[in-house]
Amino acid sequence: MELRQNWHKFQRILGPLPPKKSGLVLLLSHNKVVAGVLGLAAGAGSRSGFRDMGRQIDDVNGAWGDLSGKYDCGGATFIDQGELLHALSQVAAVRGQAPATDHFHAQLARLREMLGVEKGEKSKLATHLGDRPVEQFWPRKNFMLGMFRSFFGELFPERKLLLVGVVNGPDSFEALLLEFQGAEVKGFAEPDFSGIDWRGLDLFLPETAARFVAWCENQYVLPAYSIFLSRRVWEELRAAQMTQGDRAAWRMLQRIRSQRDVEKEVQFEPEPWPMKALLRWHSMRG
Repeated sequence: MELRQNWHKFQRILGPLPPKKSGLVLLLSHNKVVAGVLGLAAGAGSRSGFRDMGRQIDDVNGAWGDLSGKYDCGGATFIDQGELLHALSQVAAVRGQAPATDHFHAQLARLREMLGVEKGEKSKLATHLGDRPVEQFWPRKNFMLGMFRSFFGELFPERKLLLVGVVNGPDSFEALLLEFQGAEVKGFAEPDFSGIDWRGLDLFLPETAARFVAWCENQYVLPAYSIFLSRRVWEELRAAQMTQGDRAAWRMLQRIRSQRDVEKEVQFEPEPWPMKALLRWHSMRG
């Protein structure tokens, strides 16, 4: 995929959301806190930040008993600075065999894996204490990035593109093109649609969306799918995920796309039966 990567735009549209529960992340060097952050859950209200810089921690279990009450949080991750720096050098290293689509999002995903965030396992880098699962104390991935993470996702081509278009109004929309390898995002780009005469067209019509899909497939020689959403719907979906979780966002999306006799604000193109089954599965799971 081309190197037209606007990381700020990716963060603005598909960036992470606050954790489900408030938690701490502490960076230790020779048993001393050299950095720390208190991650607040959505709706947790304002609090003072981390106030234990320089604290000596010889026993993380004993320290956790004090910190959990002091900061009113349900979990903490203690990270060794030396191991983290070594891990960062591995994650960010330029390797001859690495795909050209390696990017910051993929590096963050790899680092979370090395920290054992998703599985909650102790690693050389980190020790997790408190409630389980650990991932509920870390920033959440945007639900759209898990589009192909299900059995039905295996019915799609291994490599594929997903165009996400957020429509701000007439003749104005923001777009990001994601490249998936299986269920994982392996690259993203800010597509240049200057060669498409789309202004004045209804972006929620299948034939209009199909023009963008064709452009993506011709440009990158990969099968492409698209979803266009109004800004209002997109913000409501993000709010639903933030306060109620992924399934709530998928259920809302499924409900909105199924509405009739209202102004259309969601368009999938193409929409083969595996896509319909995939969206239904996401809205019903859990």
